[in-house]
Amino acid sequence: MLKISIVEDSDKDFEIIKSHVENFFNRQNEVVIDRFENAELFLSVFSKNYNICFFDIELPGINGLDLARKIREIDENVPIIFITNMAQFAIQGYEVNALDYIIKPLKYGDFEMKMKKVDKFLKQQESTQVAIQTRDGVQIFKEEDIYFVEVYKHYLNFHTKRGEITSRGTMKNAEQILPKNFARSGISFLINIRWIDKVTPNSVIVNGVELPLTRLYKNDFLKKVSQFVSGNVK
Repeated sequence: MLKISIVEDSDKDFEIIKSHVENFFNRQNEVVIDRFENAELFLSVFSKNYNICFFDIELPGINGLDLARKIREIDENVPIIFITNMAQFAIQGYEVNALDYIIKPLKYGDFEMKMKKVDKFLKQQESTQVAIQTRDGVQIFKEEDIYFVEVYKHYLNFHTKRGEITSRGTMKNAEQILPKNFARSGISFLINIRWIDKVTPNSVIVNGVELPLTRLYKNDFLKKVSQFVSGNVK
């Protein structure tokens, strides 16, 4: 199920957006749409439970750009789509990491093109769950909660948001259970690319931890990083 918010003070424009959203997404998912006529109302109820936010830029009171700035203090990742009469205002949306903008009047063909980009983004953001077998039983993690994996003899040490988790296994076992946005920087390290802070000629900084980047794995590692950044992980 997708939960979508539309912050739009024009009844006519809201009905058009709502119709376009239902037409596009109802082919794939159940959709719940919440409408807010101004930013203050939206801020009074907002929490991290929306999949997409549509903001009219020209709102009474707090405008759409300032609303987005406030939302980014709470949620850094929710896709924000700006709706406006003038493209020059929408371009400012990139300051708040807006995913895209749509120019009024809202024609379905243009809307559909934009939503294909949004749909791709949402699918990339879907969490992959990873089951790790430990001495105390199986623990379930979201892949984004794992920073990197270190292998030592016959054990895997998973460095995660919950701390370090140890499991018996080999690097091959880790590669089999983890998604393709993990890449080896060396014989003993498998890194979650989304947590990379910096890559130097001989090392990778992952969530503040410096790990080796060896010559044998360097080319494949950098290729995977490039694919991840471009949204083309294979």
